[in-house]
Amino acid sequence: MKYLKQKWQITSNAQLMRVLIVFAVTGSTTAKGVQFLLATCPHLMQVNKPVFWYYLSYLILLLAIYQILLLSFAFLLGEWRFFWAFEKRMWRFLSFNRSYKKN
Repeated sequence: MKYLKQKWQITSNAQLMRVLIVFAVTGSTTAKGVQFLLATCPHLMQVNKPVFWYYLSYLILLLAIYQILLLSFAFLLGEWRFFWAFEKRMWRFLSFNRSYKKN
């Protein structure tokens, strides 16, 4: 736990617990939500379509819903500032654009 506190610059154990709870709740909710959306979408479940489209849709939905829920749960638990900085770092990494300064 000391490593995570140092890496994320967290000062208290209570803040660390809130951060870990946000990650856990967001991951679980996202996985169930995407499964539900894909199960209710008849266009993706057709037999003659390649499996590739199902998994591509799954990944796109997973990424989009995760970002929204992560910030939502962070706001509810009072960790907005930490997760907003986390989101910016993650999108900088995903953009493959290395011209940004690392903060």
